[in-house]
Amino acid sequence: MATTVCYASGSSGGIFAPVIFIGSMLGVPCSESRWCAFSTAISSVAAGAALLGTGAFFAAVIRCPLTSVIIIFEMTANYSLILPLMIGNFLAHVISAKLSPIPIYDALLLQDGISLKKLPAYRGEQDWRNLPVSTIMTHDSRTVIGTLDAKANLEHITAGGHKHHGYPVVTELNSQTLLGVITHHELQEMAAANDKQLISQWIEGHQTIEIYPDNSIRDAANTLVIKDVLQAPIVSRKDPTKLLGIVTLHDIARQQNAIEETIDR
Repeated sequence: MATTVCYASGSSGGIFAPVIFIGSMLGVPCSESRWCAFSTAISSVAAGAALLGTGAFFAAVIRCPLTSVIIIFEMTANYSLILPLMIGNFLAHVISAKLSPIPIYDALLLQDGISLKKLPAYRGEQDWRNLPVSTIMTHDSRTVIGTLDAKANLEHITAGGHKHHGYPVVTELNSQTLLGVITHHELQEMAAANDKQLISQWIEGHQTIEIYPDNSIRDAANTLVIKDVLQAPIVSRKDPTKLLGIVTLHDIARQQNAIEETIDR
């Protein structure tokens, strides 16, 4: 229950340790069944059942049946459990694949809008342009607050000490809800004209160029060049209003220079 609540809330947490614990707890009750009695010693039966439950549950959830066999062997250094463990893992893997075709880690990636099947192929440093743009994007991007006017936003930018050519516009401070994009020059023009209009009202109806994190660096660069812009926000494919970061032509040029220096060496 704690693991489910943790992942549902978006908090940090793991799957490995809960799987080991739950598998052991499910395996122990089986030792009380006659069909699960491998020896006359109750303690050894309970221990063996716990290990078999751990391996089978691990294989069902993580979908790595051979990995669980190796883990159990490393824990026990006992070959006698290998055969029943392999049989249990095989059955658990088949049943879980039938009930849920998508493994849990793949489901978590799809939940975030990332599909490994759609990621471009990468064949070494010379082919860096086929890497996903998420590898070079700026995650902690400077933003403009839509509920403030241009003058207030410029004061906020000056206080932060980071001036850029353009900024993603979000609903409020520390928000990830994207409203659009505005340039620093446009903010200065509005402030000079003493325009009290909120930024969210000013960008209403403006078209926003969006790039997804699984797009290749080549596609992102082509988009920036074709649209004649210096930067574009990176948004979730599942929710285009969720700001994940920003990519600029400077980011792409910096990556190209780094790769060329590595190749030259």
